Amino acid sequence: MSVATESDRVARLGAASGWLSAALNLAGVVFLREIPAAYKPGTIPTWLNQSLAHPTAATASAIAFTAGVLLLVPFAIALERSSQGARPLWAGAGAILVALGGIMNATGTLLPLVAIGPLAAVGDVTSAGFLGAALALLAWSLTMDACFNALFGAGLVAFGVAMLRDPGRSRIVAWLGIVAGLATIPVALQPVSRAAADWLAVAGVLWLGWLVWTSASLWRQGRR
Repeated sequence: MSVATESDRVARLGAASGWLSAALNLAGVVFLREIPAAYKPGTIPTWLNQSLAHPTAATASAIAFTAGVLLLVPFAIALERSSQGARPLWAGAGAILVALGGIMNATGTLLPLVAIGPLAAVGDVTSAGFLGAALALLAWSLTMDACFNALFGAGLVAFGVAMLRDPGRSRIVAWLGIVAGLATIPVALQPVSRAAADWLAVAGVLWLGWLVWTSASLWRQGRR
């Protein structure tokens, strides 16, 4: 019977983190079906009203997104540590960019919950004070999501380049990472562009596919 090494355990942890991150991010999107104005430019007041009208969906989405983006941190670290081949600097850059993007986004994804929960509980939700604070929180959430898409997209490109020279990775998944990253970066314009916000429907499918596929690769690596 083979004994699992530390690198095997790291790879399996990364795989589990990646799969769970993908599931939670997808769940966050599903919960937002009742809040279609979320994370779009020019609709922050509507986003707030829809969140107040559907507090359960807003809360569940905020929690799912926050946990999902934070799980990208151990995934990125594990992928970097499990990388092989001739481009370790690209893998290191990918890990830094993906982890930083996840941490930054986590400072914003929980704020819709704060706006409709603790903030709403201390005052009149129709008052100017509440509206000003709540709208500021949602504006920050939108901005951090945009920063995430820029950093995460760049991280995917870096990881894709590293994986092209990694004998343990599929070239198809490597190219998928590059394509998904290049598709994700423009979503960073979502605070000012509705087209960029809507483009996430395409970019999100691409990077979720890459995340699931790469996690499967890490799992197989950890089971050898």
